[in-house]
Amino acid sequence: MCGSQRVIMQPTKVKRQIVCAHSCLEKGVLMNSGLWGSLPKEVLQLVFARLPVVAIKRLRCVSKEWKVNIDTPGSEFRKACEEASTKTFALVYMDPDDDDRLWARVFDKDSNRWHVFRINDEPWVQIIAADGGLVCFVSKARRREGVRGLCITVLNPLTQDRNELPISEHISGTQPTMVQLSVDRDSKQYKVIVVDSRARTDCFKGGKAYVYDSVTRKWSEAERSLDTVLGLSYEWHQDDEYCDEQTECSGPWAYDFAKKQLYELPVLFRKCHALTKDRLFVLHVVHRRAEKIPHEYPRVPHGKIPCLFYPVYCITEYQAQRHGTGWMWVQVNAHRCGPFERLPKGEHTMKLYANGGSLMVCLKNDEPSRSPYQYDFAWIYDMSTRKWRDLPALNEDELVCDVFDDMCELSWDTIT
Repeated sequence: MCGSQRVIMQPTKVKRQIVCAHSCLEKGVLMNSGLWGSLPKEVLQLVFARLPVVAIKRLRCVSKEWKVNIDTPGSEFRKACEEASTKTFALVYMDPDDDDRLWARVFDKDSNRWHVFRINDEPWVQIIAADGGLVCFVSKARRREGVRGLCITVLNPLTQDRNELPISEHISGTQPTMVQLSVDRDSKQYKVIVVDSRARTDCFKGGKAYVYDSVTRKWSEAERSLDTVLGLSYEWHQDDEYCDEQTECSGPWAYDFAKKQLYELPVLFRKCHALTKDRLFVLHVVHRRAEKIPHEYPRVPHGKIPCLFYPVYCITEYQAQRHGTGWMWVQVNAHRCGPFERLPKGEHTMKLYANGGSLMVCLKNDEPSRSPYQYDFAWIYDMSTRKWRDLPALNEDELVCDVFDDMCELSWDTIT
């Protein structure tokens, strides 16, 4: 048609808001909240069980139902968490700036990060032992129900389930020289062993030991047929209201249930060692023969090869065994310290931890300018695979070799 124009209509593009079907923290998209609300409870538990430990603890604030799921021992959610969780651990310590309350620094393998949170609100405590996902600590003695004695508590640092043990008439007036915790890996039941301070002296061999059984929930005098228990020895100062900090911590010691006596085991190295069950791990320096002679080594006459040794770190594993009327350590293994074999040139402090088939080494560098280790470092060692793993750097402002009191493996299904 003359004078007419042909108009082509183009479709208009409408921008739609992108809704993500899953949680995307890195991208600016929305999570479909309706999807999560329509999922079965069992599916939600399987999904949330794979969150980091700190995120799981925050689920308590979501609703009363989720708080019950987390806080109830033996719940389906806890079982899902135990099945989904990888083998991990925590460094448990008393914070001097928080009236010696217990805190935990948890390592999350998935995010390769440390998470820190308080695990106990009671002040003025002393960590004694850790085993099988539980921590045993002693509170400052106080009057409670008219009975004076040490208050002993068993705590799961992951779930924060706790059991404040009853003060028995057997130990109400006892200043224990040893408090040890033993957890059965299969049944998850535990025993707390308290040794009378009189068992430490050679002239008095009547020091008794008492055992708290989590099955019977009662204290009883230890049977003579029980095996020997190893641990550290403490001395306490007790007054009417409080039990001051221990004045001495020595060991390791072995308590003989049959003879009712403590025996001090020979200390191989006093600087850096860790005790777990009947094994002693010692971090020390050995001299290894060099495979290649450095070029800077001075020339020697023809036919003579210099014997060159250099110092490296090594961890030696010992087992306690009876020897006549006493005890001795027998070497059973040696572990190489690949990531930190080389000794720093400057002043440094090392600390060794052992628990649940794992070893951990912390390094506190006192002269960063003279060492390849510029800040505080830590490494974890799996004794089953014999492999080391570098851990993320610790806070350089913290005295890591002074504040971490014990290493504890984490478990969702170990109840108190």
